[in-house]
Amino acid sequence: KLPNGGETETLLKMVDDLETMYADQSDLADQLCADLSLPEGVAKSELAAWTMLVSTLYNLDTTKTRE
Repeated sequence: KLPNGGETETLLKMVDDLETMYADQSDLADQLCADLSLPEGVAKSELAAWTMLVSTLYNLDTTKTRE
């Protein structure tokens, strides 16, 4: 199931909030992105935020399919 407009808005807000947090606490982003070579223009804080979103969605899917 694809997210509706409200769900998409919530998920994008989550990414924005996480990106801000990882930018402020760069050591956390460094830990999450250790040993990665990022393309120019991609910040570790951005990759860390999207990684956490994907992890959240995966865990949600795993929880829902168990029922």
